Amino acid sequence: FNLIVLPSVVGIGVDNAVHIYHRYMDEGLGSLKRVLRTTGAAALMASLTTAFGFGAGIISHNVGLQSLGSLAVVGIASVFTATTIFFPGFLSLLERIHKS
Repeated sequence: FNLIVLPSVVGIGVDNAVHIYHRYMDEGLGSLKRVLRTTGAAALMASLTTAFGFGAGIISHNVGLQSLGSLAVVGIASVFTATTIFFPGFLSLLERIHKS
């Protein structure tokens, strides 16, 4: 079952990044704060609901399900951090390069 978590976590990360990037392209340069406030909040809710769903296995008596739950929660938290902190930071850097 742990093999199911890896593609799910990667897919969640890609999905969040695509939504943030698409909204950023619609809003234009200088809109990162607004994009993160709106689309970032939606990505947070989507990530949290998925993390809670997978994370329910953490309270299981089965060690395999506990492993699945903890792997999923750590992975989802990691990709959420990457798509809401590091990816916008990269976009901000590209904005600065584009302006100069």
